[in-house]
Amino acid sequence: MDDWRKRLVDCLEADAHAKVTELQDQLQSWILWELEYRDSALDSLLKAYGPA
Repeated sequence: MDDWRKRLVDCLEADAHAKVTELQDQLQSWILWELEYRDSALDSLLKAYGPA
């Protein structure tokens, strides 16, 4: 996940919108997979990325 964040920040700084969209799609796929296949996924996601 840390590598994913670094790549996203690098793309945002480089104004590489197509790559940002690709990385966002990748994250969405990971989240949906976790929610579908792991019982504790929602709790884990909320702990890691709770509402501001």
